[in-house]
Order: sequence, then C-alpha cells, then structure tokens
Amino acid sequence: MTKPYITAEKLYVTWSIVAVISIVFIPIILALTSSGGEQKPLIWLAYSLPYIFGGYGLLSILTSLLFKQWFKKHWFINVAIFAVVVFLFLLTID
Repeated sequence: MTKPYITAEKLYVTWSIVAVISIVFIPIILALTSSGGEQKPLIWLAYSLPYIFGGYGLLSILTSLLFKQWFKKHWFINVAIFAVVVFLFLLTID
C-alpha cells in the first residue's frame, strides 16, 4: 500500500508554517517599509490572528472527517485544538 501524499500531519505543519510567516516575517517587512509612527505591523497581527485560529479550528474538523484512521489514533490532538479555538472564540463574544 502506498503512502498518501497528503496527511493530517502535513496539513498541520503547513498551516503552522503559514502562521509563523504571517506572525513573524510579514510584520517585520511591514515595519521596514512603513514610514515612522505607523502601526501596520500591529494591525496586521491583530487582524491575522482570528484567521490563523479559525484555520486551526477548520483543520481540526477536516482532519477528523478526512483522516479517520489518524483520528482514531490521535483524537486528543483534534479535541485539544478545537477546544482552544472555541475558547478563544467565546472570549471575543461581547
């Protein structure tokens, strides 16, 4: 049996790399290219965090549906990620 090209681990690692680029490197580039006193890096960070956490929540749901064998072994990973995302979402409700 051949190994699948896309696995749950690869999806989580890919999204984590995108998140690190979004949180670390893009604000640095924005800070270097903006004129003095602008808050572009902080605004970028504030607006990108909900999308990053939402992506992790969506990944936790999708990996439980698409990778059933992996989910049976590692169910606690998806439950922990989903619980943290729901908790962070509930904190933002006024």
